[in-house]
Amino acid sequence: MKLQIIKLVALIALLMGGSSISAQNSKTSSAFAIDKNITSFAVDSLVDKKIIVHEIDQDLTITSITLIMADGADVTSLTPDITLASGAAITSRTVGAQDFYHQVTYTVAARDGTTSTYLFLAYNQNITRTPMIFAIQNGSNGYTDPGPGVYIWDTSLPYYCVSYPNSTYMIDTWTVNGYPISHSPNYTEYLLPDCILKATFKLIPPSISGSTTICSGSSYTFSASYAPAGFTWNKSSNLNLSGSGNSVSVSAVSGANGAGWVSINHGGSELARLNVWIGPINLTSSSVTGPSSATIGVYTSYGLNLPAGANPTGYQWSVNPTVSGKIIGANTDMAGIVFDNPGFYEVHCKVSNACGWGADNYAPVWVYNKKSYTVPYPNPASDVLNLSFDPEMVEDTRASLQASGFTRQSFLLSIKLLDNFGTVCRQITSTGETIQLDVSNLNKGMYYLQVHDGITPAPEVHKIIINR
Repeated sequence: MKLQIIKLVALIALLMGGSSISAQNSKTSSAFAIDKNITSFAVDSLVDKKIIVHEIDQDLTITSITLIMADGADVTSLTPDITLASGAAITSRTVGAQDFYHQVTYTVAARDGTTSTYLFLAYNQNITRTPMIFAIQNGSNGYTDPGPGVYIWDTSLPYYCVSYPNSTYMIDTWTVNGYPISHSPNYTEYLLPDCILKATFKLIPPSISGSTTICSGSSYTFSASYAPAGFTWNKSSNLNLSGSGNSVSVSAVSGANGAGWVSINHGGSELARLNVWIGPINLTSSSVTGPSSATIGVYTSYGLNLPAGANPTGYQWSVNPTVSGKIIGANTDMAGIVFDNPGFYEVHCKVSNACGWGADNYAPVWVYNKKSYTVPYPNPASDVLNLSFDPEMVEDTRASLQASGFTRQSFLLSIKLLDNFGTVCRQITSTGETIQLDVSNLNKGMYYLQVHDGITPAPEVHKIIINR
């Protein structure tokens, strides 16, 4: 509920008369009036003051008084002389020494029954502070610390406010002047001058607790929290569910494997769902991810594409045929492999969860030699370009093809000569024998020779200069 405070009008001139509440009688030189209720306020070592009327909203107006004190004055222990209008009284605190470095609030009850609130803050003139006024309000079903009220604060500092929701409730939103700022349990943000900081609360949403991995032959207890009266349970078709109320028993349907779920519902709406995984994690052909080709001696990375909620607990990577190189991270969710020979390989992985090890699967990879098949000569060329192929590399590729179930005759090199515009000027194939390209009628300039075995991901490329 908004504070009902009568709008205060700051008066410049000192209003005479009324009652006086004083601990000292030597402050007349620093005395000043605030309004019709506080006709005189005086304190030792006062250098200057600022009186501001803050209209926070249509029902909340407040007056702040900033006291600027001489250097050396102890603002943590100031004893003011306060003179009130006739019939008025301070109701908020006892009069005496106060810590004005922090907020001091005086509430004055006037003769006509109205109340006004005054917020004081003091600092030494060699210290820069920019005070502001703001209010705190609470929604229902919780409270805050500091609680509802009007406060003065330094604009250069974030404000800290703690929420305390009632049982079964949680913080919903912190708003400043109606705009949502945060959903955190504690407010640790900056504030705007003359604003209202409000905490609103909401019911804790219903939730389900239980095992997220369901193994064949076992039964598991699932519990609902913060669910309304009359709620019901539901589940995926690959699960069995028995019981009712806050706790039920869940088990896997015979032969089930994969993703499943358990939910609670009310009034035709689903309130909460818990996703589960049923049985071991059996990998598919798309589970193992990585490049389909690799280079001898180069670190190549492979990973996994697992379904959501599979809850893996262990990994085992292997290569078929076995490599004498390295498998880095063989028991993690990502492996790095260094192949030491060319040929076709299968990169295998299997994964475990609470139900044990699942079926493995693999990604095929072609490993090729990083050497070039040929070094064309002469370069620059004028009439003929000779291509002699590395017999060792050709033989390694043929042997790898044969070991992988292909015939040795499957090996065929595609040779293309392209100009700067990508136009194919010469094209021929070779099984590894030396060949010659006639370039006598080509224009002078830069050309590109591509040699591709049809296995590696990209052809090797040589720059060729035609000059005559």
